[in-house]
Amino acid sequence: MSAPTATAPATAAGAAAGTGAPTAALRALTGYRVVSRAYFHLPVLFVFLFRGHLPLWGVETLMAGYGLTVAAAPLALRPLTRRLSLPATLAVGESVKIAGLVCLALGPGWTSAVVGQVLSGAGFALTAGTDSALLSTLTSGADFRRREATTQGWMFAISFAAGTTGALLFGRAHTAPFAASGGAAALALVCLALTAAGLRDRTAAPAPAATTASASASASASASASAPSSDAAAATAGEERAGDGARFWQQYYALNRAFLLAPYVGFIPYLLAARLHLGLSWFGAVLGLYTLSGFAAARLSPKVMAKGSPRQLAALSTVLTAGGLALLAVPSLVTALAAIVALGLAGGFIRPIGMANLEPYLQGLSAQARRTMTGRMEQQQAVWSALLLVAGGLLLPVLSTVGLFLVLALANLVVQTVVLLGARRNSAG
Repeated sequence: MSAPTATAPATAAGAAAGTGAPTAALRALTGYRVVSRAYFHLPVLFVFLFRGHLPLWGVETLMAGYGLTVAAAPLALRPLTRRLSLPATLAVGESVKIAGLVCLALGPGWTSAVVGQVLSGAGFALTAGTDSALLSTLTSGADFRRREATTQGWMFAISFAAGTTGALLFGRAHTAPFAASGGAAALALVCLALTAAGLRDRTAAPAPAATTASASASASASASASAPSSDAAAATAGEERAGDGARFWQQYYALNRAFLLAPYVGFIPYLLAARLHLGLSWFGAVLGLYTLSGFAAARLSPKVMAKGSPRQLAALSTVLTAGGLALLAVPSLVTALAAIVALGLAGGFIRPIGMANLEPYLQGLSAQARRTMTGRMEQQQAVWSALLLVAGGLLLPVLSTVGLFLVLALANLVVQTVVLLGARRNSAG
């Protein structure tokens, strides 16, 4: 399947030739995207709740509640997001995340956990896909793909550092990882303020005499990022115009991410703590292998994308995910480490490949429509993750970890094969 050629914005380098403000905005946005992924509490969240004497099915349901909130929140919050610019939406999302972290830290308990997960999910729903939508208004084409892959690599790196540190902090004080994540969210708000300032400077600066048509298009896209739009329906219209190509990459992203994130947050921690009896001080480092291998894959993804077809790369991540899940069925720390590396490689490829191939379909859409289109992928992923977590929580006592991971591996392989074959029948690529 060949992606359509992007026709709209100029690259960031070209836009930056005008005033220098776009470069500042891009740097601040990159800083936000990296810092906002510093989840110090995530590797120990399952253990935090499980040690609070909540039943296993209850912990998995709480994890699923986060995903369901991510899926449902955009509908409830649409009247708000329609009035907000992309940077403002991100800022509200980070503020809601902080509130959720405060509630989680007050637990573990049913009330604090439910409220904390709902607020955390709502905050993520406001930010999910919005950062990519904002980036796509500032740059496009090869520059967009390069920045997306590079930034994804640093996201994995900060996740590893934060997760490892969070596990060590958890051994000293159970609330420390949540406080550290809140501090990272506060720093992300600072980066967003700098991003918004850069966008305002760019809009206010006088245009140079030799402004090209492509630079004008890019400036118009930036203005749409800093000013709200009510054209949410344009996302659906854009998807209809894009046809099966856009839908395939949305399904590819959502399904693969779900089969990675559900085990990462809900099943692998249980395996490590309850079956392999891994010490908590090692949790961050072991789970951090996922982020390290993801970092390597994200850095390699531009070269990989240059050599293979989009569908071949989609198949590669599917095989890595299914293989990693199957390895987790072997009750051994060594195979668990190998499995986590395989899953991390898959995760590192998924976002750059998915977003790079979806980006051309975003061009020509308003900022609101871009946010809706990219956010919809996260909603789909959240629903799939929630279903997997609830089903896994119910199956674990019956199948044990061995049976559960084998079922997940087989399900991933079957579902992704159906998606890939369906895309091949309905597209020319």
